[in-house]
Amino acid sequence: DVWVAAIMLVLMTGIALFAEFSPYPAVHDGAGNLLELDQYTLRTDLWGSLGIAAAVVISWLVERRFIRFTDASSRRERLMRGVFGVVVFALVYLVIAGALTSWIPSAHLAKFFKRFISFLVAGIVVPAGIKWYQNRLAKKAADAA
Repeated sequence: DVWVAAIMLVLMTGIALFAEFSPYPAVHDGAGNLLELDQYTLRTDLWGSLGIAAAVVISWLVERRFIRFTDASSRRERLMRGVFGVVVFALVYLVIAGALTSWIPSAHLAKFFKRFISFLVAGIVVPAGIKWYQNRLAKKAADAA
């Protein structure tokens, strides 16, 4: 799994470098008219998508090796996990990552880090926090018995 993650990150780096430094081709419509592409927006969106992809690859590796998150057993537990995850993700995406990226002058890197940080928290911190809490509850129940 380390090799798969490393290969994925190298491929993403190659895609980012290619997209950043290669010119976009001219695009024509069906009538032969040249279409204007907003290359800056296209590149900024690509960097944001690469931030999500990099966070998913790293989260997958960390979760698989260290956290080992399990499926919820009941519907209520799944619902509580989902609500907790959405609330934490929204807070990080809207508040923390937004504040951090306001210091980054490049729109490309700001979008990359905003999404990278948000999805990294959702993929690592949320499952680790839920697992820690469940282990704490189980320990309390075992101590009470």
